Amino acid sequence: MAPTWPAMEYAERSKPQGSASVRSHIAERANISMADITPNNVGQLHMLNAKLFPIVYVKELYKVQGEDVKPLCKLGLFNDIPVGDICCTLEDGPDETTWKIYIMTLGVLPSYRRLGIATALLNHVLENAPVGGMFAGRRVHALYLHVQTSNVAARAFYEKNGFVVSDKIEGYYSQLEPQSAWVLEKHT
Repeated sequence: MAPTWPAMEYAERSKPQGSASVRSHIAERANISMADITPNNVGQLHMLNAKLFPIVYVKELYKVQGEDVKPLCKLGLFNDIPVGDICCTLEDGPDETTWKIYIMTLGVLPSYRRLGIATALLNHVLENAPVGGMFAGRRVHALYLHVQTSNVAARAFYEKNGFVVSDKIEGYYSQLEPQSAWVLEKHT
């Protein structure tokens, strides 16, 4: 004779009043940090960007950056696991005393988005190379980047952080649809 199990009753879980979303509970318990990009972890940067972006970056991106820009290139870590990155380059500004900083990549794996990792990475750059402030011996004239015009979430993220659309370039992404890109810029 098979054992009989007592009937189980399931009550619907109720959300306590004033409680936050599951993602905010995850963020509260998470250790979000950054790591320098080094020869030992540059492979992780390569793998992240292959997952994050629809384009393949040239190998030069994965060489350890020059000493000047190195402080602006970071891996974003969630409990010590690389889940995002930011990589920048320095370009001459309007004159020899200024820089324009180009944000080549800023991305976070989908499962780790909306936890503050991208904001932490962007804030790191904004704090270490503030527009109007000094970085690597020159005044920072502007920070800018390109965003595919179909990526409205990325545009909203940058606009929330003080960037404005300064241009739209048709045909910027030759192998993607749409091919057009917004130029978002934060300048003095």
